[in-house]
Amino acid sequence: MGAMTQAPLPRWADVRRAPRGSVRSDDELTAPWRRAGDVAGLLSRSSWSIALVAEWRRRLAPERPVTVWLPAFFCNSALVVLRRTGARLVFYPITDALEPEMSAFATLAAEAPPDVVMVVHYFGRPTPTSALHDLCTRHKAWLLEDAAHVLGPVAGVGVQGDFVLYSPHKHLPIPDGAVLVARPGGPSKLGEGLAVFGEPSTWPAGLATLQRELGSGVRGVERRARVWLAKRVAQKLGARSAAAAPFAEPLTTEDHADLPEPSCSTMSRRLLGTQAKGLGARARERHQVLWDEVLPRLGVDLRPTERATRRAWTPYLSAYSSDSAERAYTELGRRGFPVTTWPDLPPEVKADRQRHEHAWRLRHSRVYLPVHASLGAAAIARCAGAVAGPSAPSVTLRWDSVSSEQWHGWLAAAGQSNLLQDWAYGLAKAEETGWAVRRLVFMRADGTPVAIAQLFERRIARVATLRRLNRGPVFVGAPTGDERLAVWRAVAGLGGLVRREVLAVRSEE
Repeated sequence: MGAMTQAPLPRWADVRRAPRGSVRSDDELTAPWRRAGDVAGLLSRSSWSIALVAEWRRRLAPERPVTVWLPAFFCNSALVVLRRTGARLVFYPITDALEPEMSAFATLAAEAPPDVVMVVHYFGRPTPTSALHDLCTRHKAWLLEDAAHVLGPVAGVGVQGDFVLYSPHKHLPIPDGAVLVARPGGPSKLGEGLAVFGEPSTWPAGLATLQRELGSGVRGVERRARVWLAKRVAQKLGARSAAAAPFAEPLTTEDHADLPEPSCSTMSRRLLGTQAKGLGARARERHQVLWDEVLPRLGVDLRPTERATRRAWTPYLSAYSSDSAERAYTELGRRGFPVTTWPDLPPEVKADRQRHEHAWRLRHSRVYLPVHASLGAAAIARCAGAVAGPSAPSVTLRWDSVSSEQWHGWLAAAGQSNLLQDWAYGLAKAEETGWAVRRLVFMRADGTPVAIAQLFERRIARVATLRRLNRGPVFVGAPTGDERLAVWRAVAGLGGLVRREVLAVRSEE
């Protein structure tokens, strides 16, 4: 197993597919992010998407700068291209709930009537947009929904705006890839007017002038994709990422040293075509729960925040608030946790701390941990092992000493259907593939089962053992959080390069 990373890692099958293979049409690739009547195009980064919307708006009134409203809690590095358009940037205050501070909008509208208003759906959670929709209708402004933190269209996302931007490269193991959606039913009722923007395949070309102005800071997208692939392969083999950046954000206004060209790379198009809609949603939820169980052991002040109820939305990151966030960030980084902070606030926001007090406080009281699908529950459990005290529960492993009747009884007690862990499936798969089927029970000290796992083994050239665990382990009954972590620590121990054992896990949770 490789090192934990903040970004998702590709599967080995995708590593082999990345340099070659078929590429689907843009219409097929953007389909998961479109609703009926929408038009969507592919770009490399949402920074280009934002700038393209501003450029389109400028065409309506080329004699004056476009005024773009943005929330104060926003990533400054994402505004590099927008600033080059000459747009006037106006930052509106937000509440502690990460929602627009609507009471400030009347004053802002008198000072700087908007042409484009952006609303951000932070960390996957839909932000209420009805009031902003009405504001845009009154001022004949375009409403732009920033859904970069959202896996795809869900209730409350992509239903009010004139434009919606998604960033699949933030969620999926691809080197680049952003989807810009133009909608006919937003406050501006663009309708048939969407045709004036041209075919989506021509949208990157509309950014050529801005690309030239940014100069050498813009990297060739195809070469950058190859570098990305090499880095991800190294990480899968165990290479560690660079040390975490300081908690204090950089003061620079512009940093586009790693900005790819506007077009989406061929490699990303290949890989995007293999990714299922909503990939990893269940895993993200499970990983967030595991982090919540691990972190209290550290003895630092961390409180879970931005949590979904009844799976209403999928988390982008696992967010935590703290009165001593910098100390918590430093401690997590020291222990090797893939911790991060966000965002790098724009200088205009820093210069007006009184107006943007909430954004300032949120920036300096939050830390985040990844929950992407390739992270792996076993990897999080290893973190738990690193901080576990002497009283932490443990489990013992019992191999191949269970009857089919016991197995079926425990599987039924788990209360879920799981074909890949079924006894008969294991026998059939072993006969069909030649892999040896192994059945493992994770036992408490009192001899009762916490979980069961059916896995498959194969010797490789007599020098190593490859183990595959699909949709497991399956937890029996209602184990405690500590017991679940103990099981995942045991799963992590099933692979080890020193023992020449390789483990591949695709968990049910």
